[in-house]
Amino acid sequence: MNLLKRNILNLQGPAPLKINIMIEKKNQFRKVNSQLNNLYKEIGILSKKSPNDAVNKFKLKFINQSLKDANELLGNEYKPYLDFEIFNEDEIPTTSDVVMILNLYLSALNRFKSDRSK
Repeated sequence: MNLLKRNILNLQGPAPLKINIMIEKKNQFRKVNSQLNNLYKEIGILSKKSPNDAVNKFKLKFINQSLKDANELLGNEYKPYLDFEIFNEDEIPTTSDVVMILNLYLSALNRFKSDRSK
């Protein structure tokens, strides 16, 4: 029996839990990274046309959900700003505001990934 197979069979206690958590984090990272990249592209197009236009509430709902997921993944160590969670729906942001924040989050996700690849 090769070493890898033996190590997998000998996993007991918290080790399988740790592996499951790592897989969940990886899946969560892929989801959040993909969502934020796509939102960045779409809102970036709008921002180039009209940077001071407000983002509608429909889009803002999805942007905020992706930011919540990113905050959960990144934690305080990697969040771009500790005092920023999501956009206030009563103070609708402009497209350029959203692009700026999404860009900061994408950079934070890259750092997060880079630090875990070492």
